[in-house]
This record gives sequence, structure tokens and C-alpha cells, in this order.
Amino acid sequence: MATPRAGAAESSAGHHRALTFSADSQDAVRAARDMVRGSLQDWRLGHISDDARLVVSELASNVVQHAVQDNCLAQPGGRRRIDVSVMTWPWLLCLGVTDEDSAGPSGGWSTVV
Repeated sequence: MATPRAGAAESSAGHHRALTFSADSQDAVRAARDMVRGSLQDWRLGHISDDARLVVSELASNVVQHAVQDNCLAQPGGRRRIDVSVMTWPWLLCLGVTDEDSAGPSGGWSTVV
């Protein structure tokens, strides 16, 4: 079992994981939360998982409810996408949720210190 200090030192090396989900899927928000939780557990940062999952859930829900597909960014008639990214870099956790709507901020980035 790693001590809290050892776990913190390992997390400072930096990690990144990103996935794309279909915004039209009923499970898109849950899948985004699960990806963040799994990533943080893999990186021994499970103690901040609940807060990170809440942030990603809110941002992904905004995309599902409000984003309109931008034909300049996506295939006409294709599914709407949600890109979810989780990254650590010395002592920071960055969560990103982006969409294909160039009209306004449905998703966004959040940094948790």
C-alpha cells in the first residue's frame, strides 16, 4: 500500500486520457463520469474522484442538453460528439469537455487545484 506522500509524488509526473462519446447516447454523461473515475483511480487520485465526476457530469450534461452540431466541424447528419479529457500535471487536475457547437460555451475546461 502506498503512503499518501508516495501517491502524491507519483501523480505529479503527469497523465492524460481523452475519449470521444456520442452526445446522442443515453449513457454519454455516465460514460464521461466513469472515464474520469477510472482514470483517477488508475493514477491513485481516487480521493478527488467525486468532485471531478460532478464537474464532468455538469459540463457533459450541458453539451447533451444544449449543444447544436456545427456543420463546419462535423459530418452532416452525423452524431453529435462530446470530447472528454482528464489530465494531471504537477499538482493540477484539468478536466475538459468540448463539443461541436461553435455558437457558444456549452462545454468547457475546469481546473481543480
